[in-house]
Amino acid sequence: MSNEFANLETPSVQARVDPSTATLGDLISLDIRVTHSPALQIDAPDLSKTLGNFEVYASTRLAGQVNGEKAVEQFQASLQNFT
Repeated sequence: MSNEFANLETPSVQARVDPSTATLGDLISLDIRVTHSPALQIDAPDLSKTLGNFEVYASTRLAGQVNGEKAVEQFQASLQNFT
């Protein structure tokens, strides 16, 4: 590991679901936000067709933003529970 990357701040990850409660068949939005140094490249999460008990209905990478020494990547997935 080069010294350049060793001195970078650790990325932070936040995840949120909306709504927080749902019934069978409801769509649930999963939002993932990664704040990191612009020197790092963040890959999109590898979401298969299922995530636990949920089916991944759709997923996308939203436009990233750079603000000074911080970059923000955002990902969104629509989940549906059928069990």
